[in-house]
Amino acid sequence: MDKMSLFTILAVSLPEAVLNIYIGLLLTGHRSKLYLDDKINIVRLIITAPLMVSVTFFSRYILTELLLVVLFNVLLYTLILLLVYKIKWHEAVLAVLIFYGLLITIEIAYMPQFFVLFEISMEEYFASDLTRFFTSIPQRLIQLGIVVSLWNWDIVYLKLQYHKKLKYYVLAFTFLLFIAEVSFCTLFLYSLNMLTHNFRIYFSILSIVFVAVNITYSKMLLTFLKQL
Repeated sequence: MDKMSLFTILAVSLPEAVLNIYIGLLLTGHRSKLYLDDKINIVRLIITAPLMVSVTFFSRYILTELLLVVLFNVLLYTLILLLVYKIKWHEAVLAVLIFYGLLITIEIAYMPQFFVLFEISMEEYFASDLTRFFTSIPQRLIQLGIVVSLWNWDIVYLKLQYHKKLKYYVLAFTFLLFIAEVSFCTLFLYSLNMLTHNFRIYFSILSIVFVAVNITYSKMLLTFLKQL
């Protein structure tokens, strides 16, 4: 995988981690753990964000397959949320899958088109810190918009413990959808240089379909969770 420079860590990965923490905890009804007037919350954020960035850095350094990197990150992110924020395991899993899924949704909404439009390879993309920074700006803005929306929505605590079987079905389906999308992204990115221009366009169109599926599923899931 690509090796992260100090610039990409500070300008790309760290802001991403902070916003992911906010999205994950807001989606699982833990807004009280995000108030910055509480010193404990500040300490938790200061610990969690660098830990997540460190996990991302080392996973990309030691692993070569994108799917393995993602699965490794999901596992470690979940453990970090469990240990630092003391939330329930199913909340941690759901939080990580959703905020990671949102990232994938955002990326596949425009990154394939970016590769096709500028006819750039993965190697060229990862070799330029400035390119990675500027292409991350839309992601950060969308993440910020999601945080603001969820903060105003104020989702109540998800009482999934009263729906034990349903809890596992929701987590299982979310995980399967997540794996399907990561596999699609992996296939696209690793075959990018071998695809003809027409096939790149077809993959880009298919990525838009995944975006529609993600948005629809997320809306249905959040509507369902609010009713529990």
